[in-house]
Amino acid sequence: MEFRDLDNGMVLMTIPLVDEFAYASYPHGWKDPEYLVELPKYSIVLPKRERGVFRAFEVRGDSMNDGTVYSICYGDVAIGRMIEPDYWDVKLYNNGGTDYIIVTHDGVVIKRITKHDTKEGIITCSSINPDKVEYPDYDVRLTEVYELYKIRKVDRDWSRR
Repeated sequence: MEFRDLDNGMVLMTIPLVDEFAYASYPHGWKDPEYLVELPKYSIVLPKRERGVFRAFEVRGDSMNDGTVYSICYGDVAIGRMIEPDYWDVKLYNNGGTDYIIVTHDGVVIKRITKHDTKEGIITCSSINPDKVEYPDYDVRLTEVYELYKIRKVDRDWSRR
């Protein structure tokens, strides 16, 4: 991550972007510093410097599109702050409106965590798309999760404006 102070008091943060083309390789390269350096970069303006590790992920698919302003749609960029594994045994924030980027051996998904069984280490991942036949809820064991990010911001794809 890079920070650059701007003249107006804001801060420009530049972070790795996991674009659509990197989705297949990211679960295999997320620990490799050389891999992360090779990813494209994404910049956003913030009111102040933020602590933590951030990544930007280009959104694929329609599972988080319910047709409302709360949708996270294909082509958007979701910016997430990493939740360190030490905190995964504490109940994750699942108030019904908090979305996460979840990286497992199967790939990268953006989902709403609707349940968190802290004893068993299982999260229930839900799509906001109302088509539950196409996008059913499912459980993931946290032992299968490589990285977990709480989405802090979504930048909309300009072509949808």
